[in-house]
Amino acid sequence: MKGLYESVEDVVLSIRFWLQHLATNVKKTRVLTREEEKFLTDMDIPCVVRKLSPVHLVTWKKPMVGRAKLNIDGSSLGNPGQAGGGGGGVIRNDKGMVLAAFATNFGIASNNEAELRALLEGLKFCQHIGVFHVDVECDSKIVVEWMLKCKCIVWYLWDFWEELLNLMNLFEIQVSHQFREGNQVADLLAKMGAHGVTQRFTSGTDLPMYARGLARLDRIGVPYIRE
Repeated sequence: MKGLYESVEDVVLSIRFWLQHLATNVKKTRVLTREEEKFLTDMDIPCVVRKLSPVHLVTWKKPMVGRAKLNIDGSSLGNPGQAGGGGGGVIRNDKGMVLAAFATNFGIASNNEAELRALLEGLKFCQHIGVFHVDVECDSKIVVEWMLKCKCIVWYLWDFWEELLNLMNLFEIQVSHQFREGNQVADLLAKMGAHGVTQRFTSGTDLPMYARGLARLDRIGVPYIRE
């Protein structure tokens, strides 16, 4: 603009500001090259380094031939679930076909209580349909640890725990942790339970449409992205 002048120092500061602004925004979409990093360093321009999180692919895997897999999950809206606690689970055979599933409302319940009661409900359902060689998957590391150590350390859950131990004597069980991304059918059903739904499903076709779609993706081995 005519009649408006800036000092050399002001011009340099403006250039540095915009270079820093551009470099920071570039880092949101890609990693800067060594040459670009060196240029910024030589210009004494600080630039926030965005750490890139590694991405992992998670898949639901079918059980061995002759076994079934029970995926369970608990949900607590508000933990301890003043707005509602529930559990959900799905039982599938070695071909990935849904044998049965459930969503159950537990009323007020903590996350750990919802997870444990979902497991108890799932094994009762396995007994009901005559499935006794079961791989159990759960995305709660705490409940998995309890199962592996045969010890529950939360005193107010001991009644449920004792019932679970007695029921487990009827089964040949393998227990493992599954990431939430590979446990999405059970997660969806658990949320239904927390919102007040109590329902049993006796086949995959009975499932809600979205859960049915997730079960199909699991069956054909579509991976989920875990960041």
